Amino acid sequence: VTTRYPFEDAVRIRVEHCDTPTLSLSVRRPYHAAVRLNGAPVADGLGLLTVTEAMRSGDEFHLEFDFTVETHLNQDQTSSVFRGPMLYCQKLEAREIYLGGVRPFHDRAFEPVDRHRYILLVKQGEAVVEGFREGVASDDFYQNDRGVDVAAIDLATQKRVVLPLYPYGTATLRYTHFATREVQR
Repeated sequence: VTTRYPFEDAVRIRVEHCDTPTLSLSVRRPYHAAVRLNGAPVADGLGLLTVTEAMRSGDEFHLEFDFTVETHLNQDQTSSVFRGPMLYCQKLEAREIYLGGVRPFHDRAFEPVDRHRYILLVKQGEAVVEGFREGVASDDFYQNDRGVDVAAIDLATQKRVVLPLYPYGTATLRYTHFATREVQR
């Protein structure tokens, strides 16, 4: 199995060795995934999908996800940005405060250094996406900065800016709930 899911939109399963005449593979197929065997689409269906085929070494299954950027309205009337299963956030620069104990297993707190606030620009309720960043190619979840760039208003300057958002777990301090402003164009 080769994957960098959820940072990438695909999972590849390769048959390395097969001595049986047929092989069954069961995968959970979400609504937004296409399943292919050796490049050919596999029958439609949602939920648990079982493919039973004559297999040989080198055959490949691909699950391809069509992740779009979605804006979800929160109970406090703010919005959060998702791409597939990933929640995105604004990273805040932080200063670590030592509270006591023996390093590296010590008690600490973090204080935000950067207190910039932004309003997300949305069109028909969805974040205005300016682009995507591939980020750091690493197997370490915390080093992966694949992100989404969205349009925003910097409240300090009242100017439109591109706000880089990052996967939630990659930041020590972060904002995930944003006020929004509808744009007409």
